[in-house]
Amino acid sequence: MSPPDDHAARVDEVLYALQERAKELSCLYRIEEILGAHDRPIEDVFRAVVDAIPPGLQHSAVCHAKVVYRRLIVRPEGRLFFVNAQYVSEQIKALIAQYQPRVVAVDMSRVPDIEYSALLALTEGEKRITEGGVVAWLVGLNPGVLEVVRGSGLAERLGGERMLFNARVAIERYQALQAAVGGTLPLAAS
Repeated sequence: MSPPDDHAARVDEVLYALQERAKELSCLYRIEEILGAHDRPIEDVFRAVVDAIPPGLQHSAVCHAKVVYRRLIVRPEGRLFFVNAQYVSEQIKALIAQYQPRVVAVDMSRVPDIEYSALLALTEGEKRITEGGVVAWLVGLNPGVLEVVRGSGLAERLGGERMLFNARVAIERYQALQAAVGGTLPLAAS
């Protein structure tokens, strides 16, 4: 390749990169405009944001955008026992009050053990949030914790539909439920 050809190729690369940045900026400005319209229903805002994203991406033909709304995943860590059970319960309750989800997935994958009083707090919390119209799922239970939950009757109360293998399965289940009901999950039955 001759030097003028190198220069022309480099100019083309820079021009392409600038065009891509312009698309990204246009996308961001469009999203800012959408989010500034405070009189629109939240579902309309989400739809408009999802529609605005692909044109701002380099490969918009193979891009998909999705907003997941009203789902909360909480992940306690460490052994749950009488000393910390109340604190964990209060934290989950505060997150539910703040985000008002339709579904709360409690990801127990980082809980190696659960003591009886913490299990009681978990069971009472599940009843309370379900009565409040929120669906509760237990996710990613370690074998020992799963055995305790099964022995307590909580597993029977939740059933297989609300005890999931891991957070990925919970997200997929939530998305499938959302798609099945047209984007809005019904409130939990108490």
